[in-house]
Amino acid sequence: MASCRDEDGKGEPAATGYAEQNSALKALYQERMARTCARRWAEPETLEFAGRSLKICSLPGLQLGSHAWHSGNLLAQAIAEGKCRVLRGARCLELGAGIGLAGLSAAGFGGAASVVLTDREELQPLLQHNIELNCLGSCCRAEVLLWGASPPAAWGDFDVILAADVIYPTKEPG
Repeated sequence: MASCRDEDGKGEPAATGYAEQNSALKALYQERMARTCARRWAEPETLEFAGRSLKICSLPGLQLGSHAWHSGNLLAQAIAEGKCRVLRGARCLELGAGIGLAGLSAAGFGGAASVVLTDREELQPLLQHNIELNCLGSCCRAEVLLWGASPPAAWGDFDVILAADVIYPTKEPG
């Protein structure tokens, strides 16, 4: 059985060298992501929407939902421009909130009475951090809600469902 070795035919099989290099690169990437996350957590961005602002911590590269997506920005802009009057006084549920742009905008700019921002467990600390950065803890909360699950009855009824960039192509075969 043939095996792959380095160019002179001696030394470690190529597969072993590849595994070690891959492991080293993965460790370097994880170190870099940890530094980037710590920096971005401590220094959130200020995003402007129609002359109004939100402080947002995003962590690109960490999770699919941990950064701003285009339609989230567009929905936040529309809310800040007063184009979503249905939000005033409403109880809102944001599905797949990610960093929470739509829900935070509904609470901060749209006059929503309350907003439950939902996403997977991994995104809860980021959602909670963004709620706190914008001093919206009195009307917003982050909760875990997985796709296909119904909100618990204890959450009550909602007047408005918010969703932005929740449908996207995947690499999974159809």
